[in-house]
Amino acid sequence: VPVAVLLSGGVDSSALLGALRQADPGRRVRTFTIGFDDPRDERPYARRVAEALRTDHQELILDTMEIVRRFDEGIRALDDLSTADGGFWSLTMASKLIREQGIKVVLVGEGADELFGGYHLFKLSQRPFRWLPPAGQAAGYYWLTTGVRNRDLFRYGRLYQPAFGAHADAFAGIAAFEMTRQLPNNLLLKVDKATMAHGVEARVPYLDHHLAEFVHS
Repeated sequence: VPVAVLLSGGVDSSALLGALRQADPGRRVRTFTIGFDDPRDERPYARRVAEALRTDHQELILDTMEIVRRFDEGIRALDDLSTADGGFWSLTMASKLIREQGIKVVLVGEGADELFGGYHLFKLSQRPFRWLPPAGQAAGYYWLTTGVRNRDLFRYGRLYQPAFGAHADAFAGIAAFEMTRQLPNNLLLKVDKATMAHGVEARVPYLDHHLAEFVHS
């Protein structure tokens, strides 16, 4: 079946597209980018990658009012609000566009940040943060991922402490927590529900077990 790539123009999806092009130079590759009327719009970067790797590229511009109009539809697909990830709305709208064009499989870059330490919160594993006790690192993690600065900071710090203290260093602790908690219960859940709502199957090549085993070796 035709396979597309969700292209943000960042390192993860661009490398994924490059690997696909290298493995099968003659394949017709469709790429899709979600854009916003905002200075942080990633479309210019994605466009450069798509041109360099010769893809059939299409952009989807998200309108805030369109999200409002389709909010109930999104809630039905999500089933609940335990995953408060704004990316769900853009992904489900992109999935609708992809399916309308007869594409059933899309490659996404989820998992790369967890494997390779791409998130800013991995800075907690560097000086001076790495000299903090596990409870302090865990509290810092909670602060960086939620922005909460009240007394819950220390309560959640104690909750997360075992996950950080069980590893040789803070980097390994953060990576393990992200891989075993956040990725399956938040990010992959979001991807699955947003794409399956429109009959699209998302594949996550970065989570191929051979690659994950190699990285963790």
